[in-house]
Amino acid sequence: LAKVYTGPGVPPERSRTTRAHLFSKLTAEGLAGRIHGDIEKGFIRAEVINAAKLLELPNYVAAKETGSLRIEGRDYKLVPDDVV
Repeated sequence: LAKVYTGPGVPPERSRTTRAHLFSKLTAEGLAGRIHGDIEKGFIRAEVINAAKLLELPNYVAAKETGSLRIEGRDYKLVPDDVV
């Protein structure tokens, strides 16, 4: 299992992959820092959804539209099956 970070206009070969098993006891802010230090410095909140719930929906936009996403603060502790 791996976590992948990408952004608008970022080619797939430049996307960042991080092993999920390294995330135990990590906060949302700590996860942001794993992606890039500048993201951690400016981190305020994260959109979080359970992976099983996301798979029930057609896409991420539908998750937003149905209100399935939760907004969590920087001290939120990640749990298994979180999609951030």
